[in-house]
Amino acid sequence: MFPLSRVLPHTSVADWCKIEKTHLDVRGQLGTYRILLGWAAAVLVTDSGIGWLRIPQKILGSVVLDLASIPIELDYRTEMVLRKACVLADHWRIDCPELVRQFMPE
Repeated sequence: MFPLSRVLPHTSVADWCKIEKTHLDVRGQLGTYRILLGWAAAVLVTDSGIGWLRIPQKILGSVVLDLASIPIELDYRTEMVLRKACVLADHWRIDCPELVRQFMPE
């Protein structure tokens, strides 16, 4: 969590995120998401429970993290948490049908 707490304030999604002990909460326009810090798994939090999200690698790979001004090197897991937070904070821009379907109630 330490690298995340140092880096998150320097990202474009910091205002939509809150670091908790075991997860990062991301508030989006359509709902709240939780990214588990232990393994960077993402879930959609709803009134009826949680649903696991599978964010395609092509979407995660397209996220640009401009962290050149941060004097630490990110480990893979922290980088994945940040990439997922960026995707979920801007979820209204997602145009991947595979991921959009996961937001819909069954």
